[in-house]
Amino acid sequence: MDHPRGAAGPQHARAGFEGRAMSAGAALASALGVFVATLVWAIRSKGLARRPLVLALLALGFAPALLVVAEGAGVVTIPRIRFERPLLAALSTPFVVFVALRLLALPARLSRRRRTLIELLTGIATLCAALAAGGLAIGRPLDRLTVVVLLDRSRSIDLVPNASNRIAAELLAAEAEMRPEDRIARVVFGATAAIEETARGKDAPRAAHRAEIARDGTDIAAGLRQALLAIPPDSAARIALVSDGVATQGDTHAAALSAAALGVPVDVVPLDQGRPPNVRVAGFRAPSRAALGEALDLKVVTESSAEAEVELRLYRDGELVRRGTTRLRRGQDVIALREVAQAPGLHRYTVELGVHDSARDLTPADNAESTFVRVQGPSTALVLDASPERARPLVSALEDAGFQVEIASAPAAPADVAGFARHDLVVLGEIPA
Repeated sequence: MDHPRGAAGPQHARAGFEGRAMSAGAALASALGVFVATLVWAIRSKGLARRPLVLALLALGFAPALLVVAEGAGVVTIPRIRFERPLLAALSTPFVVFVALRLLALPARLSRRRRTLIELLTGIATLCAALAAGGLAIGRPLDRLTVVVLLDRSRSIDLVPNASNRIAAELLAAEAEMRPEDRIARVVFGATAAIEETARGKDAPRAAHRAEIARDGTDIAAGLRQALLAIPPDSAARIALVSDGVATQGDTHAAALSAAALGVPVDVVPLDQGRPPNVRVAGFRAPSRAALGEALDLKVVTESSAEAEVELRLYRDGELVRRGTTRLRRGQDVIALREVAQAPGLHRYTVELGVHDSARDLTPADNAESTFVRVQGPSTALVLDASPERARPLVSALEDAGFQVEIASAPAAPADVAGFARHDLVVLGEIPA
């Protein structure tokens, strides 16, 4: 994987690579030097030339260390042979050399046949122990591919025209390009994910069951993780994601990075959602403040997928104040209304659209919008008390202070915050809880 670097990054990266290459080359040269020196010393001092089995043991004992260092230096690469623990493979060389030297010290009174048998069995046991410590693994290149088809079954797919036919066509196309040794698996996801069909051959029958998943969400990350679990260990793989791409939960980016780190490419087959017929109120604008008796310019911004005839209804504080019919253009349109600020306080204006032809608006829930206007006028006060006579002195004091006072009992109190907000002052007297 490429990593972003600054302007000086390539020079530093090149210098670091050259430094590592030089270090690995020096290590390889040192290992070869030690091997040759040990071999020459054993031949001259210990008569190694007359002991072919011990000579072979000594040479094979150096082989793991030389291979590990050579691969580190980039000199040689053997794809079918690798060590899971390369450090232990290199450190096993002294152990093998020690055993080989001990075999050279066998007493001369042993018969040739017995000495040969001891050298052979001891050498085999020593090499096996050294290779096991290094974790020698011998394999063959994989030429088998598993395609994991990751299908989006969330509710948003219901908005895609002919989604089931398109998904079936993608599955057939994936199978048509498979070789006889390739395999295909199927994973489905919504808010959760499940393996619907394990990896099977091209000519094997398809699984008949349908996995049950939660559809009230789209978690592409969960689907990618489940797809990675569906990959057999003896196969290369790639993932084909068939989705509208509208993820509502999960970290899709992190899951895609995990697949890339494992060397599994992810191909995306987009399913574009169709736009159902819709009329909606995109905005409702009004001045935030106005003086008593001032004209209010209200603007209703609408969006429609096609021309539509609608009934417009305007409410002030829940009371219908205007009703009329108009025709909306396709796309965005603006309807201008004019009202008069008739009473002081905070007022809520609500606009609603009723489409005459319901087939032109399949989602009517977005056909209403509200806004608030504060009308400046004489200060008002609301006094809530179970006995108006008892509150009379308080009312008189407020009127002397310039307030327009309204008296109400608890049952007649405003039902919401907007009703209280119309007054500048609210006084709670003796009212039942």
